[in-house]
Amino acid sequence: MPTKRVEVIHTKELINHAFKELLLEKEFDRITVMDISSKAQINRATFYLHFKDKQELYTNYMEYFFYHVDIILHNIMSPTYVNKGLDQFVTKPFPPIAALFSYMKKEEALTNCLLGLKSSRETTLRLEQLLEKYYLRFYKAHKGTPYNMQFTKENDLYERYILKAAMGIIFGWVDEGMRRSSDEMAILFVRISLRM
Repeated sequence: MPTKRVEVIHTKELINHAFKELLLEKEFDRITVMDISSKAQINRATFYLHFKDKQELYTNYMEYFFYHVDIILHNIMSPTYVNKGLDQFVTKPFPPIAALFSYMKKEEALTNCLLGLKSSRETTLRLEQLLEKYYLRFYKAHKGTPYNMQFTKENDLYERYILKAAMGIIFGWVDEGMRRSSDEMAILFVRISLRM
């Protein structure tokens, strides 16, 4: 007979799986606790034993998603890439960026919910912070800033421009249905970055 802990883990897995499936079918705002419970084949009371409400479930998923994005983007700062720069990835995928797109494709339902057309300001800011923490730092180390930008205020605007462009590439890919492969997107990401 399974222990109580195993039962709890199994029930949470059922809820999580049901939630992911529902995210593929409809927008988060249209999903109810009853929908999740029905899909998971549990009763609503069981759902409430594990989560306060659907917002708490969503928040857990958001934390899960950005935890993995953080780990993936952290690899940008690996000496393997820091010592070589971006130029080598104009014709082949930059592995950390390819891994980011691959992860987002694997978690398609969650990616669409968090970064799709109706993404929240909170999720947009989380992605921006992670790109700033890793990609922008890497980019500045190799690309620098334009020769004519002498003032800190201009440099700050340039950095905002680079960040928004990187985010635009990701959001554009999500909005068009993630049709392009992660390798193709990683190459495009670097090519566009190097043109700035």
